[in-house]
Amino acid sequence: MYPTLSQLEDEGLVRLERLDGRKTATLTDEGRAYVEENRAQLGEPWTEVAGDVRAENRTLAGVIAQVGMAASTVALHGTPEQATRAAEILERARQELYGLMAQPKPASPDTPQDAPGKVQGASAEPSSPTQD
Repeated sequence: MYPTLSQLEDEGLVRLERLDGRKTATLTDEGRAYVEENRAQLGEPWTEVAGDVRAENRTLAGVIAQVGMAASTVALHGTPEQATRAAEILERARQELYGLMAQPKPASPDTPQDAPGKVQGASAEPSSPTQD
């Protein structure tokens, strides 16, 4: 990947720089013009790799990335109080997400509601006697 990026930099299409210890590439004005002029040939690169990923999952992945960037910004540039508050916010979000997954999933239309031999509302686990 880096030889390709170096070539694109040599051609003036991208600018390489270090940001927070990571090498990043940004399109130059010339690079953006090249992309626009060659859009039909270049296509949409992320469409091919998206495959069968549902749109809502792509949206969720984008939001996850944005939250990560926001949290990183607080960690790098925030005050200790802001970092503590950010950790509290993220902890609540984590708990809510696991709570969301703990909710029963609605039955799909092609899933039988009453499976043979299954008593509605019955648990596979034997109930434990209560102590008074």
